[in-house]
Amino acid sequence: MTKDTRSDSFTAAAFDEGGLLASLPVFTIDRNFVIDRANAAAKALGSATSENVVGADVFQFCVEGRRDSLREVLLATLQGASIPKYEWVGPTKKAWLHTTPRRDIKGEITGIICVAQQMPDQYRDETERVAQDLTQLIDTANAPIFGIDADGLVNEWNQTAARITGYSKEEVIGQDLVENFITDEYKQSVGNVLDAALTGVEASNFEFPLYTKGGNRVQVLLNATTRRDAVGGITGVVGVGKDITELDQYRSDLEAERVLLAARVDERTLDLRKANFELERANRLKDEFLASMSHELRTPLNTVLGMSEALAEGAYGSLNEDQRLNLELIHESGTHLLSLINDILDLSKIEAGRLELDKSNVRITDLCESSIRIVRQAAASKDLEFSYHASLDVDTVEVDARRMKQALVNLLSNAVKFTPKGRAFGLMVSTTRDPNEKTSGELEFRVWDKGIGISAEDIQKLFTPFRQLDFGLSREHEGTGLGLMITRQLVELHEGSVTLESDIGVGTTVTLRLPVRMAPISFDDQTTSPPGGEASPPEPPGASGARILLAEDNENNIRTYAGYLKRKGFEVDVAMNGSLAVEAALRNPPDLILMDIQMPKMDGLQATTELRKVSGLDHVPIIALTALVMPGDRERCIAAGATAYLKKPVPLRKLVETINHELLAGRDDPNVE
Repeated sequence: MTKDTRSDSFTAAAFDEGGLLASLPVFTIDRNFVIDRANAAAKALGSATSENVVGADVFQFCVEGRRDSLREVLLATLQGASIPKYEWVGPTKKAWLHTTPRRDIKGEITGIICVAQQMPDQYRDETERVAQDLTQLIDTANAPIFGIDADGLVNEWNQTAARITGYSKEEVIGQDLVENFITDEYKQSVGNVLDAALTGVEASNFEFPLYTKGGNRVQVLLNATTRRDAVGGITGVVGVGKDITELDQYRSDLEAERVLLAARVDERTLDLRKANFELERANRLKDEFLASMSHELRTPLNTVLGMSEALAEGAYGSLNEDQRLNLELIHESGTHLLSLINDILDLSKIEAGRLELDKSNVRITDLCESSIRIVRQAAASKDLEFSYHASLDVDTVEVDARRMKQALVNLLSNAVKFTPKGRAFGLMVSTTRDPNEKTSGELEFRVWDKGIGISAEDIQKLFTPFRQLDFGLSREHEGTGLGLMITRQLVELHEGSVTLESDIGVGTTVTLRLPVRMAPISFDDQTTSPPGGEASPPEPPGASGARILLAEDNENNIRTYAGYLKRKGFEVDVAMNGSLAVEAALRNPPDLILMDIQMPKMDGLQATTELRKVSGLDHVPIIALTALVMPGDRERCIAAGATAYLKKPVPLRKLVETINHELLAGRDDPNVE
């Protein structure tokens, strides 16, 4: 038997005057809420006769205050819901009403079957008693409580609300709360809160003022709660408030005190603002000074280092032993001066937060060995014994190779510097795996020495800029005192750490730790000694006959670069400014352009931009060769169209390597530095 058949059978039994279900009040309504059938029990419940029930609107048998909720129940039933227990309130009686969709043979809903169950007198009495108790509780509550209906009219007003406002219950019932009792400046905001509560969005701790019957201002803290009927329909809002007038006065006094204090602070900090302005101006001037001095220092250094390198290579003829040693001294001193300039610039970048890392996967052993090669000669000159040990579970680490090499070289150089002649120093590299994370771990570099050592109270001073433990006119060791501080900050930019342990007369160990992703490597743990005695790297292959346009305004640099490149088999044209470089490139297109950036008339950036607009020159490699090394300089060069960026002073061998690379690779790799 289908559900619809069961409903029809039930309805037939209910309307059979002699049937078993005839005592149940049952009636049916159509989709327009008109009663189209009712049994005798239903008529009796409604105190009506057949003549005024069938064909009547169902809502006329429900008290006015319950009609909206009844409509919600009937609409829900017409949507297919069965409502098991709705409290129906008639003119003289109350009952539980059960509603079920009425369907035709096709299953379409055509109306509603309503079955009523008269509410026992005991239950009605209990309900009324609870309602009375609740009303008394609300009326005598210590907090002001009010209620409004769906139209915003007051329908509840307890004694506390009357006491605070001076308006009696009789004066406010049926009045529009917002229009009659809220100040003009808060009518809209209070109205918005109550309107929101009438849609189900309740509010808590909303503050607003109102004026009492006697004209006094009262500050109220309001919680607005949506009032619903038995089936969830919204019928109004209940507001529970709190008189916070004293608290509001306290806050006002506190705010006045705060304003007074702020005025005093403003007066006393005027000089500080001026000082901060001057400090910012000084910082800007410092940056401008550093950029200018970097350029002015690197330009002559470029000639000193370039010429000494070319002469040492024999590019201008063979040298005797004294000449070779003197050239090495010149080159070493120039390199030292360059390292001091770089340290100061790095510190400025780090302090300004403008040092950016260029990370890539770097082979750990290559990183170590290239760092060792830099200090090998200095260690050999002091007859120091060196030990290098690597025990690794990974092959590579993601770091900025140049910056991490800078950090390791700083530590190794310090070990060489502060270890007396004939003693030992070394580098140990290892990895440890995080027991909780199988794919992550820590890479550890330990640089140790058997040097002079450092006292415990002096260790922290080492990480202060420009601070050296060996200072004064009689100091034995050179340097700026920036190395360790720069090293620590570079490592911290890699999310790592640096620690130092030392004993006077015993030695020092500096440990550098970096996070690393763990993965198996293809070689066994190794113990090696530093590269030593190997031949110089082979000369990069020359691009014989390649035409190079050198855009450079400094005659010493022109002589250095042009002379060296010609001896390496290149044809070199020279332009003394950007405008001449563009003309030269148009007149005789080169295979590659070396572009200085700071030049008269037209700078290198503008010249590069102009050249990239010319068909046939738009893919010619352009190497920015510049002393501009402040943050953003490299990016500006690449953005203008440069394919590579080299900082002056650049080793001539590296210059040739880069030229050959660019000639072979075209514009595929803009990351040479």
